[in-house]
Amino acid sequence: MKKMSIAIASIVIVLLSGCSVKNNFDVSFPSNFQVLQKNYKLSAVNAQLASENKKTGDLDVFDPEYTQKFEISLLKALKDTKLFDDTSHSSLQIKAVILQNDTPSLGLNMTVYTDILYEIKNQEGKVLYSKSIQAEGLATIGDEFVAFKRMVLANDRSVQNNIKLFIDDIKSKKF
Repeated sequence: MKKMSIAIASIVIVLLSGCSVKNNFDVSFPSNFQVLQKNYKLSAVNAQLASENKKTGDLDVFDPEYTQKFEISLLKALKDTKLFDDTSHSSLQIKAVILQNDTPSLGLNMTVYTDILYEIKNQEGKVLYSKSIQAEGLATIGDEFVAFKRMVLANDRSVQNNIKLFIDDIKSKKF
């Protein structure tokens, strides 16, 4: 009985230590990353979870600050690439709708799939870009032993990959 209590207590401690993990979507680019700077300044970045009828898959979001962290990371990545001209008189806004964030419930290797619809509008509201970007992120038991932490790591990688694919797609487009 004592061994069973110790085993249960150990499992609870491991699980609780994993629950304190928060998402980190920060993206980095190499110093030689080249873009065609847009003649627009970025006025707003907004992210939201898709409504039930717009989802393209499971929408497993466990962090109540998920969309806010996504917005901050996307904005930081866009600023780091110098894709937009902060001195321009014309402005754009980016809306990102998270259509899918499919996380596994178990596994030694965990892969998370994200599908995010990005929409860029000018100041008159005209849609200049609209595309759904799919990405995945993998975390193995070698990356993180605790399953919950592994799932969060896979989620972070999936979102980071999604943001990178989005920026890679728009970096050479003319608006």
